[in-house]
Amino acid sequence: MRHPEFRRTTLSIPVHGNQALPIGTLMNILKDAQVDVERFNELV
Repeated sequence: MRHPEFRRTTLSIPVHGNQALPIGTLMNILKDAQVDVERFNELV
């Protein structure tokens, strides 16, 4: 049985050595994960 409001999603997070993740890439990852910026900040 699965919860009707949750979907299982696989997200790819790019890692390139010591380079920071570009803000646009981060925003797209959050969008795909259905997480808003405020919630992300609470989690980190």
